[in-house]
Amino acid sequence: NLLALKVAPQPLGEHLVSVDSGEAALRAARGQDFAVILLDVMMPGMDGFETAARLRALPSAKDTPILFITAAQMDEQQIVRGYEVGAQDFLFIPVKAEFLRAKLRALLEQFRQQRLLARQVREIERLAQPNGSLRNNSKRRMPPWSSGSANAPPPPPAPKPRPAGSSTRPRTRAKRC
Repeated sequence: NLLALKVAPQPLGEHLVSVDSGEAALRAARGQDFAVILLDVMMPGMDGFETAARLRALPSAKDTPILFITAAQMDEQQIVRGYEVGAQDFLFIPVKAEFLRAKLRALLEQFRQQRLLARQVREIERLAQPNGSLRNNSKRRMPPWSSGSANAPPPPPAPKPRPAGSSTRPRTRAKRC
């Protein structure tokens, strides 16, 4: 199953970081951002639940999706505990590479979209600053009525009244054959 975990992400073109303990996972997460964290529930030393809880306390990993992977039989309490400490989902061994790849692809796309949105928000905030180009050019580009001034354009003309008995449906003639 380790082979499936190593092979599945390869076609996605992403770099895979593999560690062998919860402590090593925390060290890795302190040094860089990850799109997804695959975390074994049963690890030597600190288990996956404790590792996930500690990862959530790190600014770099607080919003990173965590997929728990386990070969153990888990009861409802353990699954709920996993979700409470930050799991996005659970994968039970044996894991098919196609299934894992599809799940990773969806999470990677979500990660990319969140990054794009964050960049766009930062750019809008930058442009809205007093020295930003949007604020400096806004008066030249905006029509005078956009700010609610007295120079607002007149409302569109009211529709002309129809004579009594007239219909709004088009007239058609039927031919008999």
